[in-house]
Amino acid sequence: MSDYIRRFIPVRPSFKLSEKEISEIKTLDWCGENVKFEANDDIRFADAGSNFESVSCPFCGFGLEYWWGAAMNRAYNDEKGFTDIAVTTPCCNKISTLHDLNYYFPQGFYKSIVEELTDLEKPVDENEICADLNRITNEKWRIILSHY
Repeated sequence: MSDYIRRFIPVRPSFKLSEKEISEIKTLDWCGENVKFEANDDIRFADAGSNFESVSCPFCGFGLEYWWGAAMNRAYNDEKGFTDIAVTTPCCNKISTLHDLNYYFPQGFYKSIVEELTDLEKPVDENEICADLNRITNEKWRIILSHY
């Protein structure tokens, strides 16, 4: 059986959930025992697993698969994780971040994450969850559906 993980990460990768915010989120109707939280000091990467299809430049749309792996390796430090996710796109030479590239399916970087292991059978209003997270944290959130 394949596993799906519905992930919510802040649009701003450096945002870190507080214990108070986590406690408040746990009181929401959609937050069951299959929901878990992380609030880390270092920046991590939430991937789409086997859903990952492509990555492209946010400015010109050029495919960056050939370049992306090396850029990820340069941004990662074995002791500190992802320390600098700033990049200059190789296609149009513009400044961006690895987080702001166009991923199909969505992926991104985070210090905080809200995850739900799901079978996709149960209908969930992901936009409502993002709205709840935004209301509690005053941060915008990105949805990532990971398949393993």
